[in-house]
Amino acid sequence: MTERKMTKQEIEAWNKFYAKDLAIIGDFLKQAETSKLYTLFFNDGTQIIAELYTYGDSDNGLELDDPYYEDLYEFYFMIKKVENKGTKLEYKENEGIALNYHNFFIKFEPYED
Repeated sequence: MTERKMTKQEIEAWNKFYAKDLAIIGDFLKQAETSKLYTLFFNDGTQIIAELYTYGDSDNGLELDDPYYEDLYEFYFMIKKVENKGTKLEYKENEGIALNYHNFFIKFEPYED
């Protein structure tokens, strides 16, 4: 089965729908297929090595009629190693995490052994 490419109108609609997300996740989204392992750096000094295993549309788990409901785009990682423990984040090795524009890292680098 071949993957269908999005039309220009679909791309524009997607970019408009996820505009708030793209301002934060856009650089990583462009690179997400280049590597599976990344070193991720967070605001509080946390630094982890994590494996990207999938990403896609999600929501914040609230009911559709809740005024705080929102759609968002998430990346799902498995933490392989905690390189530096920061002041706020409490990640652990072999823990799965979901990152979106609310809790995204500030810098990333492809990880090489």
